[in-house]
Amino acid sequence: MKMSHVHCRVRDLQAAARWFEKVWQVAPVFNNERMVWLSFGELGVILDAAADDSIVTLGFDSKDCDADYRLVTSQGAETIEQPQDKPWGTRTAYLKGPGGRTIEIEQFYRRNLAKLSPAQNRIAYYEQCTEAEHCTPTVIVLDLEGHRISSFQPRHQAISPVEPCSSILCIAWAGYNAVSAVCHGNPSMSEYVEIDLSTGQAVRDLVGYNFTVSPNRKEVARVGWVPHFAPPYAKSDTFKLTTRQFILCQEG
Repeated sequence: MKMSHVHCRVRDLQAAARWFEKVWQVAPVFNNERMVWLSFGELGVILDAAADDSIVTLGFDSKDCDADYRLVTSQGAETIEQPQDKPWGTRTAYLKGPGGRTIEIEQFYRRNLAKLSPAQNRIAYYEQCTEAEHCTPTVIVLDLEGHRISSFQPRHQAISPVEPCSSILCIAWAGYNAVSAVCHGNPSMSEYVEIDLSTGQAVRDLVGYNFTVSPNRKEVARVGWVPHFAPPYAKSDTFKLTTRQFILCQEG
């Protein structure tokens, strides 16, 4: 089974239908005096005529929250909250819909972007940049109320030149007070940078790819880098465990 539709009670059925048609550009697929069916892709929203309004929030994924917010407000939507960055890794706006409805427009910067700390009292996420923005990706740490505690910009140190990371691939908590970031280096390798939040200093800087932190967070396993243009006979990868290295060989 899969979810197909939800029901919402509305006092003024036809006014609600007109709102969605004008503001959201969605015409009913069915409309009579008792119900209105609105189709949003695979999910249907059924508005039922009733004596009171349901208190419901309808959320919409967006590729550009600010642009979609400007569009629907220009078509008559009333603002509850303008687009804002949220600590769980989204940019979100809230609008007043018909009846008791709240409309949410949510842009995910990246799925699973926000990471909860081992003590479950802080959230880390990163702000990625496009090349056109000419900015530097930043890792940000917030408390659970969304207040910024600290931030840092990972820097390449094991890969020349020494400079801020131009692209963060992922982040993770590497301890109770440490956050790691994997930076793109070049087609042959990435760089694992682990930062102590109390000092802001890098405590680990490793080169390779497929980085995995051990359950006790004391070791970092990774595949050693090899030039992507190397001939097949030279592509025997190495497995590394923090400072130790293992050569992977084929039998025979």
